[in-house]
Amino acid sequence: MEDDTLAKLEESLSILMQGHRMDLIADYANKILAIDHENEYATSCLLFAYNNSQQYEKLYEAGTAALKTFPNEAWVHYSMYFYYLHKGGSDYLNAKKHIEIAIKLDPEWAELYRKLAEIYLINREPEKALKYLEEAVRLAPDRTEYRSRLGLALIRTGKVKEALTTINKALKDEPDDRDVLDTSGMVYLLSGELDKGEELLRDAIRRFPTYEYFQNHIDWIEREKKDRQSREAQGKSYTPLYIRQKDRKRFFDEDEEN
Repeated sequence: MEDDTLAKLEESLSILMQGHRMDLIADYANKILAIDHENEYATSCLLFAYNNSQQYEKLYEAGTAALKTFPNEAWVHYSMYFYYLHKGGSDYLNAKKHIEIAIKLDPEWAELYRKLAEIYLINREPEKALKYLEEAVRLAPDRTEYRSRLGLALIRTGKVKEALTTINKALKDEPDDRDVLDTSGMVYLLSGELDKGEELLRDAIRRFPTYEYFQNHIDWIEREKKDRQSREAQGKSYTPLYIRQKDRKRFFDEDEEN
């Protein structure tokens, strides 16, 4: 009887995973785990649901338990990455630690390199991010979003022409991808092409009005345009952000710690 119940719950969970009801996914996963505490599929679905519904404390609790049962599974460490990424600050190092472990466990999973690169982009260490983004693109060349983030790393390393070429190709390949649009707007912002960045992002926000990052970056562009106008009125030149923000680590310095 218990086996039949478990099989039916697993079948229902499999169907739910094709939709967007994270509450139901978590509910059915917990029902399965109440019967089979070490059910790998239910555990992975539970972590997926908590992460995608931004229930980070529950993600931490479930992820910590999962690490005891599945310490050598990359997907568990991948899930813990999101908890520490959400915490931010010094916990970016914990996010980095978990994603590095995941890479050792599953070195062909392109997304892991993309996520590790993000930690370095956040910390403004683009040279390190570049290496991992290049590997992500090598493993998954069809993922346009990876290539757009590569463009962001390139502009932050001062490779302006290469960065613009990269994002223009990404925009051509995926003109309706919100992440590609937002990253491309950031590259234009950092390069000093403020008008082009604003035009791109204003068009994007008209098409995707609920995507909050577009407005955040438009606000940033507007501040930069005011700064540029003020400097030009004083007879001074405007210095693009990619130059002004160079070599400014934000949250941690692993080189100093080592």
